Amino acid sequence: MHADYRMEITEITDPERKSVACAAIMGKLPGWFGIPASNERFVNEIADKDVFTALVDHRPIGLIALRYHFQTTAEIWWLGIMPEYHRQGIGRRLFDAAKTRAAQVGCTTMAVMTVSPRNPDEGYARTREFYQSQGFRLLMEFNEDDPMNPLACMVLSLPDRLQKS
Repeated sequence: MHADYRMEITEITDPERKSVACAAIMGKLPGWFGIPASNERFVNEIADKDVFTALVDHRPIGLIALRYHFQTTAEIWWLGIMPEYHRQGIGRRLFDAAKTRAAQVGCTTMAVMTVSPRNPDEGYARTREFYQSQGFRLLMEFNEDDPMNPLACMVLSLPDRLQKS
C-alpha cells in the first residue's frame, strides 16, 4: 500500500505541534478515540509529554507520548497511527524510540492502559496483540464493573542493558 514512502521518527518538543499532530492523527481513529471530552483532554495535556512522531513527507502519520511515574515507570500515555499505515512496523519504531527515552531517563518499567480483553472489540484486541508482541504482559484490570469500558494495565520490564548507568 505505502511500500515506497520515506518515513522518519522524530521527537516533537514544541507543545503546539504536539497538540496539532495528536489531533490530526486522532481524527483518523474514531474507533479508538471516539469520546470528544477525552479527545480534548489528550490534545490539551499532550503538551508536557515526551512525544515522538512518525513523519511521511513532513506530515505526522503516527505518534507516541510518554508520561512518567515515580521516576521508575514510563507510561505510554497515547499512541496512534493513521489506519492506512497500520501493520507496517511504524508502531514498533515509535515504541523503540519511546523505550530508548524511558531507559535514558532511568525508568525500569514501561506501562500502558488499554481496553481489557473482556471487551470483544477487534480493534483493541489488535492493540493488545501489538503490545504483547513488544513484550508487554497483562498485569491488572480496572473498571471491572463497567461492561462498556473495562481497562487493563500492561507492563514491560526494561532490560538492565537499556537502563541508565
